[in-house]
Amino acid sequence: MSPRPPERSFRGSWAFSALLLVLVCDGQTGGPVGTMAAMTASRTDWTVGVDVSQASYTDTFQGALSSIAGPRFTSPLTFTVQPLRSSLSEEVATVANLDFVFGPSDVISCLALENMASPLTTLKDRKGTGASSLTGGVVFAKASNAAVTDFASLSGQKVSGLGSQHTLAFGACEAEARAAASFSLVQNTSLVAYSSGAPSDVIGEVLAGTTAAGVVATGDLEAYVASSGGAMSDFKIIGSKATPTTAGKAVSGFPWVTSTELYPGWTLAWMPSVDYDVAKEVRGALATLNASSPQAVSGGYDSFLPAPSLGPVRDLQLGLGRIVGGGGGLCGGRQSTCPPGMLPKIRMAPSTPPSCEGCPAGRSCECKPCFEGDEIEVRPMEGGVGACEQW
Repeated sequence: MSPRPPERSFRGSWAFSALLLVLVCDGQTGGPVGTMAAMTASRTDWTVGVDVSQASYTDTFQGALSSIAGPRFTSPLTFTVQPLRSSLSEEVATVANLDFVFGPSDVISCLALENMASPLTTLKDRKGTGASSLTGGVVFAKASNAAVTDFASLSGQKVSGLGSQHTLAFGACEAEARAAASFSLVQNTSLVAYSSGAPSDVIGEVLAGTTAAGVVATGDLEAYVASSGGAMSDFKIIGSKATPTTAGKAVSGFPWVTSTELYPGWTLAWMPSVDYDVAKEVRGALATLNASSPQAVSGGYDSFLPAPSLGPVRDLQLGLGRIVGGGGGLCGGRQSTCPPGMLPKIRMAPSTPPSCEGCPAGRSCECKPCFEGDEIEVRPMEGGVGACEQW
């Protein structure tokens, strides 16, 4: 029997084999340039839809993708950013001609439902001194406002929000208020004033006493404190979660306060028009960026991570009625904000939205937008076929 090879020689041979194995695997999964033959794509020009409020991501989705993923193909690819208007959630139906879309996870959920988009990678966002790929909503008041103690205490009060009630943060807070206190932020307050500006606008209104409370995304308060020199003790958090959760599981080390369950943050999705190899290389290119990369510094983010399931987002949308027709239905609009048993007034007079007394200057306001629907008995017509729909 031959003697056993010296231990050093054995280890050297094993290490060499392992190295070859790693190189082969890297070549199959999008490793460093040079480990695999260049690929081919069905075309060379690809478009990424990005909300106009996220212009700082142009270097990421246009520059980095063109320089990192582009050369991996026989004919180098070029990626171009197409700005989408701020109300991205209302533009879902028009983005089918795009190849990739970067947006909040509730918008991506609608794209997946209506346009067969697939989540590709999720942003790990940086706000203040913290970073996370999860997001939620925060309902807050000025610390010295003794009248606001919980959701129910906001009855008849003015509330500020960012954008519209269709944002993930506001939707998460609305769901939390309904579950915790059978309370609706849109119906039981005197009005909700929406700002199209920065979170600091909402925070400033609350600190000035213009509104009793505000709704922002997680991390916005911490970012405001870091930039303004204030303190978190200036705020009172309504429904604060001592142990944040996502999909019912505890999240350790979440860096920001939250009033709600946590959900995936801004996500890049790829449309059915995209070649699999192109999508794979886009994900691989974004995975090479980190907090010190010029693109991340410009965009103010930490990195990109594999996209998690959007199931929790879909459950939130179903619970709020924002998906009509069940799990295989369509994403709804304003009618989705009403609590159970109520219908939106805008359906009765869509061309004459109600004016709200006391609406702050420069704000778009909504006041008690729902009315109680009459309970009716629905009987199918004899021989009739078809699903009943809530109009």
